[in-house]
Amino acid sequence: MTWIDVVVMMASVSLLLGIAGFTFAGNDRGSGASVCINNLRRLTLAWQMYASDNNGRLVGASAQGGVPEWSGASWLTLNNPSDANNWNHEQFTKKSPLWRYLVDTRPFTCPSDFSRAQVPSGVINPNAGTTVPRIRSYALNSWLGGPAWSASGPGWKVSRTTAEITYPSPGGTFAFIDEREQSINDGYFIIDMTGFGASSNSYKMVDYPAIRHMEGAHLSFADGHVEHWTWRDPRTKPRVNSNDMPLNVGSPGNPDVARLQEASTRAQ
Repeated sequence: MTWIDVVVMMASVSLLLGIAGFTFAGNDRGSGASVCINNLRRLTLAWQMYASDNNGRLVGASAQGGVPEWSGASWLTLNNPSDANNWNHEQFTKKSPLWRYLVDTRPFTCPSDFSRAQVPSGVINPNAGTTVPRIRSYALNSWLGGPAWSASGPGWKVSRTTAEITYPSPGGTFAFIDEREQSINDGYFIIDMTGFGASSNSYKMVDYPAIRHMEGAHLSFADGHVEHWTWRDPRTKPRVNSNDMPLNVGSPGNPDVARLQEASTRAQ
């Protein structure tokens, strides 16, 4: 099956899910989970379509070397809710290279993400003076489109085209992930590969996945399917307050780190 075949198939699936009100038959149930799953399907379809229209080249997980960042370069924070990065779709979301395939702000935010932004009074915006959902709940695997997370050490593969997603396969490489409200900033979900297959004592949790879906998160994969993952280690799902949480934290032996590494990349 070619990538164009995949794009056509996923377009049909996305339409059917939107009509049917898809309910996930797995570890997570409810309308919020269903919408979140469909959001990830739509984002991944847009990501695939961008690659199809650009000779297989992938959009960046973060901006680098002329490769545009998928998210439109927004940088979210809980500590400054009135910052435009949190609420201004015109300035950020609509500048995303994926926007032309979506033309809809809804797929960027999980309805079960209850973090909020404050639109300042006096700005030219229909929501001026009100509280609104933040503009994004998802991030993209740092090893798809790059740039590489240099702290992992040299030799780890960054897939810059669809043809380079070989091991793990497209069905085993996660693309977008539901990220924790207190962790999310840019659209670049970092998986530190240090210790993979060698020493779990070196594991780190750089960015934290969401726990809002039955103490788990949804992840889309490069072939377009979506999975629900329940986190096993308490360090993956700490109980924190409403402020941004510390990132890049050592987590030796954490099986959730191992699972994310397994679905991210391999040594070249």
